[in-house]
Amino acid sequence: MAFTLPARREDGSLLPLFGALLFTSFVMVTLVVELTLLGFAYRSAASAADAAAEAGAAMLAEDRAYADDVALDVLRARDESIAVGTALARSGAVVEVDATPLQVCVTVRDRQLPATLSVLGVSGIDITVNTCAEPRVG
Repeated sequence: MAFTLPARREDGSLLPLFGALLFTSFVMVTLVVELTLLGFAYRSAASAADAAAEAGAAMLAEDRAYADDVALDVLRARDESIAVGTALARSGAVVEVDATPLQVCVTVRDRQLPATLSVLGVSGIDITVNTCAEPRVG
């Protein structure tokens, strides 16, 4: 006498596995997109801070330059740094400038608002970039 099991229907048994795989793939693609947007926001802030600091460091005090004393015109350096930083930073970014006769420091503050990570409770990621530049004899 042969022992046999009753036949079971296994139609659709891969459907839950396929659904879990699809959901996991969607979450991974979403995280990659969010991290890419965060990287773009950081690079944008860093580029704006670098360009603003370099532009401010180019504003030499003319009266001291003729006397072989390389120093910055503080007001012109601050104004130029703010203008360049504001023009290059993303809209909504805050550009702060600290200028002395020896160097210009620019801080760009921005906030990246994630589109899909808000489901996990992430309301925003703050980005702060600080760059300094000083004039050189060249």
